[in-house]
Amino acid sequence: MLDKIREIVFKYTENADVEISEDTVFMTDLRLDSYELVLVLSDVEKAFGVEISDRDIAGMKTVRDVMDYISARKS
Repeated sequence: MLDKIREIVFKYTENADVEISEDTVFMTDLRLDSYELVLVLSDVEKAFGVEISDRDIAGMKTVRDVMDYISARKS
């Protein structure tokens, strides 16, 4: 799951040298703005077959947050 999320995130970050781990914070570590984050999460929805509500997006700060969200809905 982490590898697929990395692949998606790399499409939206200008810094290809950044290391993306579960603890990576989208807006500070990757310098994504809110629009880019929505694009990332839209691609995550498509890739994993989940729907992320607009209300839940506000709680998505780290890669781990996204992974936990997907895991909770896929089980």
